[in-house]
Amino acid sequence: MKLAVVLFNLVGPDCLEAVQPFLQNLFSDPAIINLPSFLRRPLARFIAARRAPLAKKIYEHLGGRSPILPETQEQAQALEEALAQAGHQGKCFIAMRCWHPFTHEAVNAVKAFAPERIVLLPLYPQYSTTTTQSSLVEWRKEAARQDLKIPQHEVCCYPFEEGFVAGIADLLVDALQYIKKDVSYRVLFSAHGLPKRVIDRGDPYQWQVERTVEGVIARLKRPDRRIRVGALRDLGGTGYRIRKARGRSRCPRLYSRFHRAQPPGIHRSAREPGHDCSGRQDPGHLCTGADLPPPMRLWSRQDACLCLRH
Repeated sequence: MKLAVVLFNLVGPDCLEAVQPFLQNLFSDPAIINLPSFLRRPLARFIAARRAPLAKKIYEHLGGRSPILPETQEQAQALEEALAQAGHQGKCFIAMRCWHPFTHEAVNAVKAFAPERIVLLPLYPQYSTTTTQSSLVEWRKEAARQDLKIPQHEVCCYPFEEGFVAGIADLLVDALQYIKKDVSYRVLFSAHGLPKRVIDRGDPYQWQVERTVEGVIARLKRPDRRIRVGALRDLGGTGYRIRKARGRSRCPRLYSRFHRAQPPGIHRSAREPGHDCSGRQDPGHLCTGADLPPPMRLWSRQDACLCLRH
């Protein structure tokens, strides 16, 4: 079967000059700011102009661009290889929500490829109206506009998927090889924050994030440690975090990212005052996901399973 797989993500700016227009696109999304367009678009320009200087400084630490598109391209290549091994002619297309390649570019490329079937695969493991739903709504709109009439199947979310959970757990196990044996550590799971009003409207993101953490902890087989959950409004805008700590002493932290999305929030949480995140070279402080390569091969097998099930 000739299969097209569309990978969705927010992406990020590909250079420092693109930071402000990227932010403007982000805040122009009605899923982010639920106002009429004549109010939302000027507000988006204002917010983007205010946030761009700080965002540029963050991206300077990341090499002057977002790493998400190169990582997604690597993921796409690994997924094509996994599909080929399963005996399928599959080609991956990338549809980003807020910067190039935009959704309309992906729809045009898929139409030219002329597949027999299309699988829409968001790279947001946990569902949110602000990410998964927004990307799929944009795809449907563009597919209708370009008259793309090919059978399509949507993957909703996969917060409990074995391959995804195993990938995070394996990163943690790898990082734990470098910790000091005489130091008590906290494992801090970092995810995007959402405004409380979005959660109150029934968005399942927080619940699914918490279930992902439970799955990772269960896989690590550490039932003797306590979990503390803090909401966005209590954590200075760095998102929902679940800490798992032994004892009450102030401990170094091991950060774990468990989504494939925008990096500045990870950068902020990893560099809070008094906490330096320098990766493998400093056994007193480690990050997984922020500075270590994602387990592309493991996740590509999981993504291939998701595609073939749909």
